[in-house]
Amino acid sequence: MQHRLEQELYQLIQSNADIFEFIEHSSLDGMWYWDLEMPEHEWMSPKFWQTLGYDPSEKQHLASEWQHIINQKDLQVAFENFTKHCEDPNHPYDQVVRYTHAKGHTVWVRCRGIAIRNDDGQAVRMLGAHTDITELKHTEEKLLETIKSRELFFARMSHEIRTPLHGIIGLTDILKEKNKDTELSLTLETISACGDQLLTLLNDLLTLSKLNDDKLSVSVEPVPVNEIINYVANLYQARAHAKGLEFKVSGPKRIEQLAIQTDKIRMTQIISNLVNNAIKFTSSGFVELKVVTQEQNVLISVIDSGRGIDDVDGVFKPYQQENQNREDEAGTGLGLEIVNRLCGELGHGLDVQSEAGVGTSVAISCPLILRAQRIDSGDSDQEESQTEKQMQFGKVLVVDDNEINREIANSMLQGHCSHIDLAADGQEALAFSILNKDYDVILMDLNMPVKDGYRASTEILSLTNLKKEPTIIAVSADAFDETIEACKQVGMHQHLKKPFTKRHLFKAIEQAQSVES
Repeated sequence: MQHRLEQELYQLIQSNADIFEFIEHSSLDGMWYWDLEMPEHEWMSPKFWQTLGYDPSEKQHLASEWQHIINQKDLQVAFENFTKHCEDPNHPYDQVVRYTHAKGHTVWVRCRGIAIRNDDGQAVRMLGAHTDITELKHTEEKLLETIKSRELFFARMSHEIRTPLHGIIGLTDILKEKNKDTELSLTLETISACGDQLLTLLNDLLTLSKLNDDKLSVSVEPVPVNEIINYVANLYQARAHAKGLEFKVSGPKRIEQLAIQTDKIRMTQIISNLVNNAIKFTSSGFVELKVVTQEQNVLISVIDSGRGIDDVDGVFKPYQQENQNREDEAGTGLGLEIVNRLCGELGHGLDVQSEAGVGTSVAISCPLILRAQRIDSGDSDQEESQTEKQMQFGKVLVVDDNEINREIANSMLQGHCSHIDLAADGQEALAFSILNKDYDVILMDLNMPVKDGYRASTEILSLTNLKKEPTIIAVSADAFDETIEACKQVGMHQHLKKPFTKRHLFKAIEQAQSVES
């Protein structure tokens, strides 16, 4: 015998074009029709019950029947949406809910509905459709698992590459400082440049991964232009000269007065990629890093005398390169794709001008936020180097399970500390702290056996008999945002990612101590 609500629904479908359209456009795995004037009565189509593994003939078409097998949190959400839809027809009744199948497993269902109203606009009936999306949910879960596995892979890859790279860059930096032989200096500069190139490639891969997963975070703030220009110039000048290219840097006379609104790390990555590409694709002539002001913007351009680009749009696609078969111009094809997407994230303008056989100019446009007064962006390299020689950090504890890393930090700190202790894990670091009680600085690796850097830092900072609270700097090959935030949560004062040079180390200590004071 046909239920009265089922009979009423058939008549309604035949007489109401809107209801027919609703049903026509719904992908159905069951329908329901609810009497809001007698809310205990709700007709559910046989297919709905079959989807959940129940015998429809055993059901009495009571609202309580489905309310007992729906996830209770989802039921609350459904009722909230139901109330809002009854009050406002423009508020959609559409949500995903979980039901318990007769065999005990979860069935994911998209539940949509539309209120049938009387002449006064009051909701008197509710017509709805169910769509089983369980398979879609399982696919989504597998995709999320794949993404998590990929993130874990990139994190491990980053750590495993950064650790030996720190040995190469760190030891080279130490040798460069101690070496007096001109010929050997050129060799050390080449090793250093190769290490920097490998680090740039690693950073590009990690950035692209974050961009693809929409997990890239940017921190926009005033950044002195000359900080970025000087860093990139120092990084690539030797490489350009080694290829026989003139490397030029040009800009306003008082460039130190210019600042842009940007993310310093990402903007440096953008300019580094552009200069790297310019050197790679220029066989003779020059590469120029140029800064000009233009009304309320600063234009940072990378100009070269290379062979030019035939397909300007194509080079911004991932994994694409012109003349991919040329071995002397091998690469990943990621550089300009990253430049393009980072400019989009930062809201910076990007303009490319190129002529075959003449060269290419790539200009980045950034908001100019300050030019009336000097920004304290640090001294020149020579002044910085002189300041480094005078730095003193007191008593320092270096904590790292890698012996090479301990020796690198120890060598960099020699002559700048009253005393240096070396610990191989967090437990040793805690023991040293209990014994000595007066460290000024602790360089703390994070991933160590016995006791990791997080636990060690927490326990050291909780010691009540310390003569002073040490400045703890996390030193890790893990450079992900989550790691940096975790370091802050346990009370560490700064994060320094491997690989680093002596200058990076001293700057990190100085910044951490200045924030504390």
